[in-house]
Amino acid sequence: MLEKRESKLKILLLVLAIGLFFYWRSSLPSKEKKEYQIVFPANIYTETTDDQEVKDFLAKTTTLKELLDKALEYYGDEKYLEAGVILERIVSENKTFRDGYYFLAETYLKLSENDNDEKKAVTRQIDETKFEIQFNYLDKAEIALQKALKIDPIDSKSYQLLGDVMEKKGNATLADEYREKAEKLK
Repeated sequence: MLEKRESKLKILLLVLAIGLFFYWRSSLPSKEKKEYQIVFPANIYTETTDDQEVKDFLAKTTTLKELLDKALEYYGDEKYLEAGVILERIVSENKTFRDGYYFLAETYLKLSENDNDEKKAVTRQIDETKFEIQFNYLDKAEIALQKALKIDPIDSKSYQLLGDVMEKKGNATLADEYREKAEKLK
């Protein structure tokens, strides 16, 4: 009887080991994919504004529709920083809202175009006192679009915008790949 238990235990451990192996194997990135994996940082939404009107609006408004309407209004008025602050709040509270990430990425792209310090706009800054990377607007736009594509992997407009971001970051090959995906999905 003890031998029967031992053999059942060995079989159970073997099945468990095989299952763990396949689980581990499936979690590895596929070698066929040419895309790289992005680790989404927790503290990416760091935009602030000194505009008291925006601060008051954020303090009293809680509905998604009101927030989105106001963000799009600011975007239309070319007040990209204010739109970005509101859109960051939208996506931090509604993590599955694809269009929020898309509009946030568009806003970051506009902010990168308007950034006066070209070096800051194109390169990542490392804050050595806090041991953290300060993401620039193009990095933030890329991350927001990757999140939008995790929610809806067949959204052609997100692939198209991601191609634009990659071109601005200087990666023409990846920009072309994303644009091709966008064309296939249209």
